[in-house]
Amino acid sequence: MNAVALASASMPNNICDLVYAEHFSVWAMRTAVACPHSCRILHRELRHAFGEEVTEGCTAFSQILITLSSGKRTLTIGRPGHIDLTHDELSLVALLCAAQNADETRFAAHANWLMGNDRIYALYQPCRTFATILSRRGHGFRLRPCAALVSTSQRAETPALRLA
Repeated sequence: MNAVALASASMPNNICDLVYAEHFSVWAMRTAVACPHSCRILHRELRHAFGEEVTEGCTAFSQILITLSSGKRTLTIGRPGHIDLTHDELSLVALLCAAQNADETRFAAHANWLMGNDRIYALYQPCRTFATILSRRGHGFRLRPCAALVSTSQRAETPALRLA
């Protein structure tokens, strides 16, 4: 088994395997990219997710989108309704998880990848606000989203990566 097959076998590839905060983040990103700014469904779901903190949450979400769009990398974002996740969407989930847990080292690693080493610290506070609001509403990110989605039987069957 080559390195690409190992990586894809150990990573989630289905939006249905995500908890609410993770699923919402991917869905909101996809919808914001694909739909006009005035999308009523997106606005309704943002109000539902952020509750009384909708203004602060929407501001943070907008800042995340603007900052990500100004990075050196072009992100690969799936279409709304598409069940498969892209590697960039998985990195986004991990980035928000790191922000929720104030893990600045892990955050910086994911931000460097997503932003192409550009303006990563402009992304921290909006991500922290976004994730914190969701967490206060009972919708937190898992501590290690990618590892949590791989069942123990899959881990046991996946051989260790060996360099040739």
